[in-house]
Amino acid sequence: VVRAAMSRKTHTIYRPNSMAVHPKAGDPWRGRWSDMDRFERICWGWMDDNRRLRQALGRPIQFEKYLTDFEYFRWEIAAPLGIEMSQEKWQSHISKQRNITDNFTFPNWEDWSKDQQKTFLAICGEEMKLNGYKI
Repeated sequence: VVRAAMSRKTHTIYRPNSMAVHPKAGDPWRGRWSDMDRFERICWGWMDDNRRLRQALGRPIQFEKYLTDFEYFRWEIAAPLGIEMSQEKWQSHISKQRNITDNFTFPNWEDWSKDQQKTFLAICGEEMKLNGYKI
């Protein structure tokens, strides 16, 4: 997600909606926001999206699984949120390609600098652990 967002115009003047996203009161990153660079802000966005969903559901969640496994979507996301959706409708929604990054201009994790990896882990590491990702 971070790679895709960095390869687009997220958190630039060309995407004003993303520029409006920022930590709310009580978020530990709010005080640092004005000093954070674009990469840090995009990392924060990944962390914040995952944190909000995990908190709303009351348990860990992995975004990519709900796009590949209907039963995961059904029992881990839809049911706790009171959403009813047939497998056919789910399939119809996930088969529509959205947010496609045609040209990655930002490298894979393995090719990030040590500073970028350290920054990502400082911002996202705890949320990754809470959501069951291995770091």
